[in-house]
Amino acid sequence: MLPTSVVDASTASRSDISDESAHRSSDFTQRTLEIAKIQASNLLDQIHRSLEQAVTHQSIQGTLGKPAGRALFLVGHDTNISKIAGLLNMTWIVDGRRDDTPPGGALIIELWKNRKSEDYSVRLYYTAQTLEQMRSTATLSPTNPPQRAPFFSLAAAKRISPAHGQNSRTQSGRQLTQDM
Repeated sequence: MLPTSVVDASTASRSDISDESAHRSSDFTQRTLEIAKIQASNLLDQIHRSLEQAVTHQSIQGTLGKPAGRALFLVGHDTNISKIAGLLNMTWIVDGRRDDTPPGGALIIELWKNRKSEDYSVRLYYTAQTLEQMRSTATLSPTNPPQRAPFFSLAAAKRISPAHGQNSRTQSGRQLTQDM
C-alpha cells in the first residue's frame, strides 16, 4: 500500500474524488457529439469494419487484423475512449465514478456468435481498477479483477421498464438489457 505521505488520503475523500471526476472539463472537450464525430469517427469506423470482417470472414481493405483473427487489440488513450463514448452517447460507472478513465482502463468490445442460430451480437463494457486497487497497488488477477461496468445511455437510464426489471431500460421503443 502506498504511504499517505505519497497519497494523502486526509486531503481528499472518496466523494471528493468522485465529485471532481464528475465535473471534469473533458466531458465538454472529449464527449461533445460534434467534437467526438470529428475526432473518433475514424477509429470507430476501423472498429466497425473489423467487426464486419470477423462476421463475414472476408478481408476488407484497410481493416486492422485478419478475417479469421480471434482478437484485435487497439491501444490508445483515455481521450480515445471518451470520444468513442461521446459519439455513441454511452456512459458507465466504475467504483462510483461516472465516465472516469483511470490508468489501465479499457473499452471492451466483444463479438459473440450464437451457435444455434448463427446470429452475431456485440457486447460493450468498460473495465478499470478501483481507487483502492490503485492506492494499495493491488495485483490484478482473476480473483482480484478490475471492476467491469456495462455501458448505458443516460437518456435510457431515466426510464425504467417495470415489466423487465431494474436492469432493463427502453429507448426509442427498443429494449436495452444490461449484462451484469
